Amino acid sequence: MRYVLIGIAGCVASLDASASAAEFDPYAAGDKVIARACYGMAGQKITRERLAEAMRYELTEGLPEIDPISEVQEPEAAAAARSSKFIAVRNALQRRLAIPGTTMAKALGVMPVPPQSDEKDTNQWLFKGPANYTLTCAPPKPEKPAEFERLAPITIRKTVGELALLGEDRDAAASAQVSYDDLRTTNLAGEEKRTRKLVVNAAMGLTLAGNEYQYAMLFGDYSRSRARIRTSPTPIDPAKDGSADDVDVLEMGLLGTASLGGWLRATGRAGVIFDNVTDANFASGTFSLVPITGGKPNLGLCSLNSFRYLGLGIDARCSVSLEGDIRHVLDKGRATLSPTDMIVAVGPSVGIAFRRSIDVKTGKPRDGLTASLTYKYLPVLTGIAPDLDRLDVTIAYRLWRNNIGFDFGIIYADGIERKSLADENRIGLSFGIIY
Repeated sequence: MRYVLIGIAGCVASLDASASAAEFDPYAAGDKVIARACYGMAGQKITRERLAEAMRYELTEGLPEIDPISEVQEPEAAAAARSSKFIAVRNALQRRLAIPGTTMAKALGVMPVPPQSDEKDTNQWLFKGPANYTLTCAPPKPEKPAEFERLAPITIRKTVGELALLGEDRDAAASAQVSYDDLRTTNLAGEEKRTRKLVVNAAMGLTLAGNEYQYAMLFGDYSRSRARIRTSPTPIDPAKDGSADDVDVLEMGLLGTASLGGWLRATGRAGVIFDNVTDANFASGTFSLVPITGGKPNLGLCSLNSFRYLGLGIDARCSVSLEGDIRHVLDKGRATLSPTDMIVAVGPSVGIAFRRSIDVKTGKPRDGLTASLTYKYLPVLTGIAPDLDRLDVTIAYRLWRNNIGFDFGIIYADGIERKSLADENRIGLSFGIIY
C-alpha cells in the first residue's frame, strides 16, 4: 500500500511539473524581461548585461550574486529546474528582436538589425561573443491630452460661442478680455488731447446638467466699448466726443450643445439682448453647426476642426462652421428699427488658431503664445440690419495657473459687433482670463 501511495504521489508531482511547464510562455516572459530592463530607461540605450540581469530576476529567485552574462551564456550549468526556461526565453528574445514590428522589437530596438533565426537555430548573437549590437528602449508613449472629465460649474470665455469649447479646444479658446487706454498728446501748437477708452468682452456660463458631449448652461455675455475725448484749451464738441462708437450690450439666456450622429456638433442658444446705448431690446436665438472630423483632412498647416502638431511645440487648427442669428425686436428704443422687425442672418465662419502643445507628461496646457484669426460673414436674409461681417485677431501670451489662464496680448477687431449691431474698428492691448 505504501508503494502505491508513493507511486500516486509521484504521478501527481509529475503532472504538476508538466502543467507548470505547459503554462510557461517564453515570449510573455521575454516581454517582462524587456519591461524590467527598460524600466526608467525609456528612449535610452541599455547594455546586454542589464538585459541579462533583468532576465535573471524574472526567471529566478534568491540566486547568489554571480555574473549574469556567464549564467545566460551557459544556462545548462545552472540549476536543472530553471535551465530550460533560460534557454527558451533567450531563444525567444533572439528570434523576436531580429524581426522588426514584433512586440519585443518595438519595445527594445536592436541596431544593426541582427540575422533572423528559426526555432532550431542556436545562434546566440545576443549574449555570446563581442557586444556588436546597440540595444535601445522604446521612447515613452505620448499621453492623450487631458480633457474635461466633467463640466466645470462655471466657465469664463470671451464670447458665448466659446463657452461650448471643451477638451483640447478649450485650451485655445479666447479669454474674457478687458483693456483700458489713457492717451495724452500735445502738438506743436500747445493743444492737448486726452483720450480714455475702456473695452470689455466677457461671457460666463453656469452649468445646469450634462457631460462633455451634450449639456446645457445658463449664460451671460457682456460687451462694452467706451471712448471719451477731451481737448484743451478748446473743449471738444460733445457730439464728437466718441459716444457714437459706444457699445454697451448684455445678452442673457440658455445655451445647449449636442453631437448629431457622431459627425456634426450642433450648438444653439436663446435669450434676450439689452442694448444700453440705443435702449433697444431683442429676443435672440443663434445656432452653429460644426463638422466633427477627427483630425481629417490634413490641410498641411493645420487639420480641419482639430489641432495637429506642427513642430517646435506648436499646434494649429483650421475651423469652419455654419452659423445663424435670429432675433425679434421687442423694443426699438432709439435704433432705426421697426418694433415688428424680424432679423435673420446665416453664413459661414472660418478661422485658424495656434497654441502651445499639450505637455505629454502631465496632459496639461503649457504657458506660451496663442493666436487666432476668425472671419465671419452672415448676410441678412430678412429684416433691417447690417450684414454680420467681422474680422477678429488676437495674439497673446497665456500663463496657466492650475485650471485658470491669464492672457496679455493685442486684439484687433473690424466689423459688426453681433449683439449691438454696431460697426467697430479697434486695436489695443488687453488683459484676459479663461477658466
